[in-house]
Amino acid sequence: MTLLHYTLADAQQWAAFSGDENPIHFDLAAARQMGAGQLSVHGMRALLDVKRDAHSRLYRPERYVKCQVRLRRPIWCDTDWLLTPGLAKNRLLSATSVSNPQNGELCLSCQMSTAAEPESLVGTQPCTIAPKTLRELQSCFNAAWPDLAQWQFLDALLFRQLIGDPALLRQESIASLLGPGETSLQQIFTRYPVLQTHQEVVFD
Repeated sequence: MTLLHYTLADAQQWAAFSGDENPIHFDLAAARQMGAGQLSVHGMRALLDVKRDAHSRLYRPERYVKCQVRLRRPIWCDTDWLLTPGLAKNRLLSATSVSNPQNGELCLSCQMSTAAEPESLVGTQPCTIAPKTLRELQSCFNAAWPDLAQWQFLDALLFRQLIGDPALLRQESIASLLGPGETSLQQIFTRYPVLQTHQEVVFD
């Protein structure tokens, strides 16, 4: 078991890479307005540590691995959290959870299991990154988190691209939340509590 502890600096570091400027991670007044009693670190930032732990215990080589995450409760800043390895069994290759050491409440869980080959993305909506930009982002990521696997950089990069993709704002459920003249997800963050509850990624 390992203790995790995050501060405002961790949230700022993740935001600098990902572009996720949700004020609930930086502005205590905004966090309280959204119903939170204190600042929380980004779920994706905490997942860097959780995925690293789960990935470190993948003893059997697999062609494809599915990483499934459930985020159940906020990970508050300036608070200790307990990272606990889980047991591997059958198709479950590795597991990790984060809980409150005071009361045992589960906050976040991660499971890695065998996966089939993903469907081809040929013909779907393309998203391109200039080689120079990609190199700069990888350099930034590696400087901040030098001990993470390559797939974790790509995972974080996909998240960055997702929240900055204009196509996201054209989805009816999200477009309906935009106010007059608003053109970004960050503007929605200032008026609505937007929380990540799950994530699934397949890597090889």
